[in-house]
Amino acid sequence: RQALGIAIGKAACMQALRPGSKVLAAGCPSLAHLDLRGANLSHATLDGVDLTGTMLDCAQLEGATLHNTHAEGASFTGANMAGVRATDFTFERADLTFVDLSRAELRASVNPTVAVIGHLSRANLTGASLADATLEGFEDSQDVVLDFANLHRALLSKCVLTRPSLRGTRLVASRLHHTELIGAVASPTTLLAGTMMTDVGLASCNFEGVELSGARMLRVSISDTSLRGATFDTAPLDLDLTATEATSLPRTPPRIDRGEATAALGHVEAIRCRFDHARLSGAALSTVSFVDSSLEGASFSQA
Repeated sequence: RQALGIAIGKAACMQALRPGSKVLAAGCPSLAHLDLRGANLSHATLDGVDLTGTMLDCAQLEGATLHNTHAEGASFTGANMAGVRATDFTFERADLTFVDLSRAELRASVNPTVAVIGHLSRANLTGASLADATLEGFEDSQDVVLDFANLHRALLSKCVLTRPSLRGTRLVASRLHHTELIGAVASPTTLLAGTMMTDVGLASCNFEGVELSGARMLRVSISDTSLRGATFDTAPLDLDLTATEATSLPRTPPRIDRGEATAALGHVEAIRCRFDHARLSGAALSTVSFVDSSLEGASFSQA
């Protein structure tokens, strides 16, 4: 009887799942481990619903809300989640590869009394689009994979990301405020051109060969980080800045022509860092200090 009741309950929930539906109010507190691939839940209210292990691949979730939602281990591969709003949720170990999260607002509360403290630990966002998205307050997210993700004009505020993978990530014209990256690993295909960093900490990161042309850094602390071969000198003018989803994973650095605008570093402290063969030609360097750092072969002409 118990099994029959559960089956009937799940069937009723499946019928309640439609665009704009209020899932919890419909008597469905849990959709855990259900197969909802391709479901249309656009603009649905999924607040407080248990999505643990749920399969939502290629689902339509545009404009949905997921406040206080558990989605640990859930799969959203290829889903449309543009404009999603979520506060105090968990996507721990969730598969978000090639998901459209453009214009999404993802926030974690600092209130320890909430039921769910939002985090993205071990979430896989390879190839995802987070263009114009907001990520705020994720203070304890570890091993997030953002390889080849598009974060064009995205805002990362009050985040602490430990060991994030940023290989081939596009952070063009993004903004990092009061954020720490610890042990981040990037690649020569990673683009931070035109990125604005304010009150940011970079510790034990590998940013070798990263494109930072036209970046703005104000009150940035860099320690035990390698920027060997990184480029700061001029902003790319022919770089495609349109917010598009990643459709392939490039294996070689993109070609970037040089323009007029330069990188600007103000009140930046680099401690035990490697800038060997970095290109800072023409960069505006205001109150920059290099402490116990290597600058062998770095180019500072007209800086």
